[in-house]
Amino acid sequence: MNTDGWAVVVASVALVVSVGTWLHGRHEKQRDLFLSLHERLTHPDFQSGRRILWDEIHHSGDVEVLIRHRPQDFRQVSGAIAMFDILGLYVAKKYVNKDAVLQEWGSTVARTYLHGVHVLDACEPEFGWRPWPHFEELGEEADRWHVRKGRRHPEEVSGAFEARPLRRS
Repeated sequence: MNTDGWAVVVASVALVVSVGTWLHGRHEKQRDLFLSLHERLTHPDFQSGRRILWDEIHHSGDVEVLIRHRPQDFRQVSGAIAMFDILGLYVAKKYVNKDAVLQEWGSTVARTYLHGVHVLDACEPEFGWRPWPHFEELGEEADRWHVRKGRRHPEEVSGAFEARPLRRS
């Protein structure tokens, strides 16, 4: 093999190593971002917001009552939905792996969506647009994923968690 041939081989190897390094770095960044989101989603404030949503929001009228009489609880509910909206945005942009998100959070997102859609419905007229679109998109996907897994529909088990106290750190 002549010098030009060796140069092509070395350049090709360098290209393969560079692409491999880039892919590995991308995977690590996705993992780190997912772990960071996971940590934020398990924060007690967001857990409490989901609990309020699951236990107390069954139609749009419940949202109005919460806004008027317990605005702090509504802020927690909104915060929980907003975090899932960010998660949905990151899934849509492929910043995090959708399969990993659904495996870890799919059932929780599905259940939250079933109650959270009432918050979207109640807020849309006030805002003049439908809030948290990525939450809605991820929620619909999570609902389909949950059912495809052969699990009972989140709507059927919604009351199953009411007596379980929230763990505080």
